[in-house]
Amino acid sequence: MKYLSLLLLLLANFTYSQQLKWVPGEILVQFSPKTDIHQLIRDFETATDVDISDFELLSVNANIYKVSFTEKNVDLDEQLKNFFDLPTVYNVQKNHYLTQRETLPNDPQFNDQWFHKNTGQTGGTVDADIDTPDAWDITTGGLTSHDDTIVACIIESQGVDITHEDLVDNIWHNYAEIPDNGIDDDNNGYIDDYDGWNVVDLNDNVGAGSHGTRVAGMIGAVGNNNIGVSGVNWNVKMMIIKGQSAVESSLIAAYDYPLTMRKKYNSTYGAEGAYVVVTNLSWGIDNGDPADMPLWCAMYDTLGIHGILNVAATTNDNANVDVVGDLPTTCTSQFLIAVTSSDDNDVRDGSGYGTTHIDLAAPGSAVKLTFPANLYTTTSGTSFASPCVAGAVALAYSTPCPEFIAFSKGDPEGAALAMRGYILNNVDAVTALASEVATGGRLNVNNTITDILANCTITACDQPYNVHASAFVDTTATFEWNGFSTDYLFYIQEGNNPVVEIPVTAQTSISFDTLVACTDYTIWVKGICGSDTSNFSFPYTFTTDGCCTNPALNLDGFGTNELTVSWNSILYASGYELRYKPEGAAEWIDTLIGISSPLNITGLDTCTTYELQIKTICTDSTQGFGNSHLFQTSGCGACYDLTYCDVVGANASLEWIDSIVVGWNTNVSGADNGWLQSTDIISTFKPGLTYPIALKPGYSGTAYTEHFTVWIDFDQNGVFDATDTVFVNETTTTVLQESIYIPTNAVHGITKMRIAMNGTSSPVACPTGSFWGEYEDYCVYIGEDAGFDENQIEFSLYPNPAENILNIICNAEIAETKVFDQSGKLIISMQSNNSKTIDISALSSGFYLLQITTEKGIYVQKFIKE
Repeated sequence: MKYLSLLLLLLANFTYSQQLKWVPGEILVQFSPKTDIHQLIRDFETATDVDISDFELLSVNANIYKVSFTEKNVDLDEQLKNFFDLPTVYNVQKNHYLTQRETLPNDPQFNDQWFHKNTGQTGGTVDADIDTPDAWDITTGGLTSHDDTIVACIIESQGVDITHEDLVDNIWHNYAEIPDNGIDDDNNGYIDDYDGWNVVDLNDNVGAGSHGTRVAGMIGAVGNNNIGVSGVNWNVKMMIIKGQSAVESSLIAAYDYPLTMRKKYNSTYGAEGAYVVVTNLSWGIDNGDPADMPLWCAMYDTLGIHGILNVAATTNDNANVDVVGDLPTTCTSQFLIAVTSSDDNDVRDGSGYGTTHIDLAAPGSAVKLTFPANLYTTTSGTSFASPCVAGAVALAYSTPCPEFIAFSKGDPEGAALAMRGYILNNVDAVTALASEVATGGRLNVNNTITDILANCTITACDQPYNVHASAFVDTTATFEWNGFSTDYLFYIQEGNNPVVEIPVTAQTSISFDTLVACTDYTIWVKGICGSDTSNFSFPYTFTTDGCCTNPALNLDGFGTNELTVSWNSILYASGYELRYKPEGAAEWIDTLIGISSPLNITGLDTCTTYELQIKTICTDSTQGFGNSHLFQTSGCGACYDLTYCDVVGANASLEWIDSIVVGWNTNVSGADNGWLQSTDIISTFKPGLTYPIALKPGYSGTAYTEHFTVWIDFDQNGVFDATDTVFVNETTTTVLQESIYIPTNAVHGITKMRIAMNGTSSPVACPTGSFWGEYEDYCVYIGEDAGFDENQIEFSLYPNPAENILNIICNAEIAETKVFDQSGKLIISMQSNNSKTIDISALSSGFYLLQITTEKGIYVQKFIKE
């Protein structure tokens, strides 16, 4: 039943997205790199009196956050202006809904992939194809001429069947990561990303959607293996990103993974990361306007700068997107190729068009592709025209042209732009497309590869590449490169002095120990080819140490009242000064002179944020103090100082913890992607007393039976064990009302509370497998100065607003309950309501007053009937 409900939910989301173009109560913001996000949010809330419930980092590389407002009906246009006026905000926009570019499969009897070689076998026009067999005479993909493994990234909401018989050998894996060990082995910011990345579940569960499996079949179904079909590439590796959902924020997070891996590849000269050359997106927004979504469009520029070209499908509606708009295909990035679909007669297949924004057509109508569970199907849509182009881009990078690949290493941005030109300048001109797409034609991958070869200077030894410093200490450096020769000429220029040529025999490295301090250098390398030489490598520039700069500080370890700080020494520094103070204080507590690394600072206040600055002293050019570094001493309590186990595998798409009442404090959280990690102190408790707790599940459709368990780390040891269990496996479909008893021996201080909801079984404290439901973590305070006075009435209503049932939370027996409307008219009267629930389903929507009578007096609270 849950899988049926999930399908209905997805359909409902697509329908809802046609009504609302953006997510209520959410915006996307790009900050400058050094922005203190926490302080900015606090300042914003103070200045605008608008509460922000959460902010989530979507892109580390572009510094883009999703900001969620507590009030979902907040005026987003006003908040966009408020954020845009902040000096550290680069750009801001709404979080728009997306829709999938797909039409249903329509002809499962086609047995031929006409788009590779069209002989008229499907009744179409001979040669209305992309000429892949001719291209395969030159290359079938896989590796560049420098032996780089070519990677194409597929971004899909439901992922790809990576076990499919005709795809499994072409699925990319992150071999620098050890699967399922809970460690970020390759230090890329993603834990256990072996099979790719799931941006919702934050793991590498990337299979196995029907749509994505068809997309993957177009790009890279294994060729020449006597199984199934062939993709445009026989041997390409496909990186799968799953979980891009129906909102824009998840898409930005999805693009950040291939960007991270390509940046690592570039910065380590191929030792780490992945050589991602292209991404494919078969999703978008019909009638979308790039002016409303600058952050999404800007991601393509960021990807392109690092060498990634991007391909996207336009709408499946027969619409001129130059007039009505479309996203992302009307984004103006030079690193984006926008694709429409053509059929076996070279006629546009009822999909989007526009001579300004749609670059070319590619086969997408009635194409035979892979389908989950080792099946094959015929399918149609721009969803499959787009990966046809993405596959062509990846295949073109395997063209046997070392010069072009050297270009991509020295200038990734320039190579991406050049590849876009090779694709677009070599289409087959089609009369029917002349007034419909910018190039007037349909993809031809053979033309692309032939043009790359025609512009490639192939010599006995091509230009060296990957020129870099492998060791660099002070004024000593070792330089390395790769190339195709035995002997080389090494060139080095110091500042503006003349270039010096140095022969290098039988090796690909050279070392220096007499460089000049604090000086700019540029180096090049040529290969010696008999009596001739290769072209110059791309230049490598660097600056030697010795400038009187302030070092970066490493906060190596801190305790309750102390901090250890260290830094790398600055060449020619005669000394250092360091000063520190509580964050925001007007005066510095102390300035330490004559210090050295590492430095231990003592006598600090417990649980206090400090800022510190360092200054380098040099004989001839002393700098001022550098930027502040912030750190916080420990002692804030177990909730902040200890690391608790993660929650892994939660799926909150159908059911979640919607709101809670702990003591007399309420938090309405809604769905939080399976695990809410709050640092808010949700309640205070006094040992030996009992407090109420109410937990309300939320549903996307059907109300299921939910299983609840609650833990509080009473002994503050960082582990949720049996002695920390408040209650176990209580079930409900509506609202669970229970109680919390605080043991008399509970350790005083701020500790962690974990609330768990599992839709199928009793929750465990540290789940590691997939389950339906959600967990929420909060901080709570335990101490003798907490709790309530037994003579003081504590009274609240929950949920508020309410739809059918209103729950009364009170620490006294209730003798009588009454409900009045706004005019004072008595609507409901109940005697001895110790069940503490009241049915309000018959009331009209609006404001009401609820009055209770106890032995300690009469009390009134306002509530809203939805």
